[in-house]
Amino acid sequence: MSSTGGGRKKRSTAGGGGGVAKQGRASPKDPHAGVGPPQKISVDAVEKQHRFSNLETGIVLGVNDTHVRVATEGGTMSVARSIFGYNTYRSPNQTNADGGVVHCSKTRLVETMHEVGHHLFWVAFITSGSAKKKPYYREMFCVMRGKVDTIYGLSEVNEQVPMTATGEVVQPRNAAGDVDMLDGTFDLSKVHHMGYKYRQVNHREVLEIKYNGRHYIRKGYKGRDSLDRCYFPAE
Repeated sequence: MSSTGGGRKKRSTAGGGGGVAKQGRASPKDPHAGVGPPQKISVDAVEKQHRFSNLETGIVLGVNDTHVRVATEGGTMSVARSIFGYNTYRSPNQTNADGGVVHCSKTRLVETMHEVGHHLFWVAFITSGSAKKKPYYREMFCVMRGKVDTIYGLSEVNEQVPMTATGEVVQPRNAAGDVDMLDGTFDLSKVHHMGYKYRQVNHREVLEIKYNGRHYIRKGYKGRDSLDRCYFPAE
């Protein structure tokens, strides 16, 4: 969960979302909610000419010489290393060495959100805040819920969150064992599958986006260490 800044003036150890769900609206864990339970494919019934799709997101649990162990929306599995090289796979954690970092306008950042489709991307932004909650700095991995709003609007996303077999969220923690949403790491032994939480992203306050081998950074932004202390909740 890194950003352009090495450190910062205050670290957040509190959870919370990037926005407030609309009143009366459910917060689905699955970006494909409303279409029923996931289909169970019978491998024995697979034949030539059959069509398929794979829109899951996941987290890597382990890597060896032949396979990558992952947790996806459907649970844990081993995937051949060669499959990760397919063009249909994306990783916001990897940035191209040549031309991967792009300093751009706010408009270009929002345009990138139009391009991600159903793929996972990483975004850093300042939350909109509310009458009861001050705006604060936020980073998250997420997928779009639907159409991207206007350049100066709010877009709905589903934040990707690791979950246990019983449906509890696995929180990132620092070396002291405290929840740390920015620099903490996950206890991968507890991760069974990936879930989703409904969030909102304010386009006016988007600072960075990582997607498709590129790291888009808003022009003039110097990393989270340059932000005012008020954007990081007190420990």
